Amino acid sequence: MINILIADDHPIFRKGIAEVISDGLIDVEIDHVSNGLEAVQLLLKNEYQFVVLDVDMPEKDGLETLAWIKEKGLSTKVIILTMFKEDEIFNTAWMNKVDGFLLKDHSGNEVLKCIEELTLGKRYIGAGLESKMQEHGKYVKEQREIAEKLDELTQAEKKTLKLVAENNSSSQIADKLFITPKSVENYRSRICKKMGIAPGNNSLIRWALEHKSLFKDL
Repeated sequence: MINILIADDHPIFRKGIAEVISDGLIDVEIDHVSNGLEAVQLLLKNEYQFVVLDVDMPEKDGLETLAWIKEKGLSTKVIILTMFKEDEIFNTAWMNKVDGFLLKDHSGNEVLKCIEELTLGKRYIGAGLESKMQEHGKYVKEQREIAEKLDELTQAEKKTLKLVAENNSSSQIADKLFITPKSVENYRSRICKKMGIAPGNNSLIRWALEHKSLFKDL
C-alpha cells in the first residue's frame, strides 16, 4: 500500500490530483487536507511515503511544511506542486532538500512520473523548470560568497547588521547596543565596504532584508 498526503487549499485541484494518482497507481491510499498545519497534524499520526504540497496555503504554507518535515527527519518524500515560478521559491525549496518540484501548469500525469523517480531515489524537477538548476547554481555560489564575507565582520558589526535587518533605525540600534548613533553609522559604513554594498541611505537596509535568512543566527 502506498500512502500519499495532498495539501492544497483549492478543493477542486486537490481532488483532481488525487484522481490522477489513484488512476495511475495500484494499491494507493490518499488523504488530503487544505493547509500545512493540517498536514503536519496528520504526519504526526500517520506514515506517508509521499506528501504533495501547494506553496500558498493558510495556517502553514508549503515551504514551511517542507522545512518542518526535513527538520523532523521524516522518511516522507516531499513534492512541491505550485503555480509560482519565482526563483526565490524554487531556491528555498531546493535548499530545503525538496524531493520533487512541479508546476501546476504541467502537473497532470507528470506527478506520476515524479513519484516514480522519487521511488528510485532520485530528485525530480518538472517541465518548464529546466533553467532553474543553472540559476540555482549561481544562487548557491552567491550565498557562499556572502557567508564568507560575513565571517570577516566583527561581532559589533554582526550585531549591527542583524538589527538593521530587523528594520531598526540607527538611533534604535544605538540604544540596544549601548553605543552612540555615530558609532552605529561607522559600523554601517564598514559593513557596506566589507560586503561590497554601494553607499546610500537605504542600500544597506535593502541588502539586509534581501539576505536576512543568511545572518539570522549572527
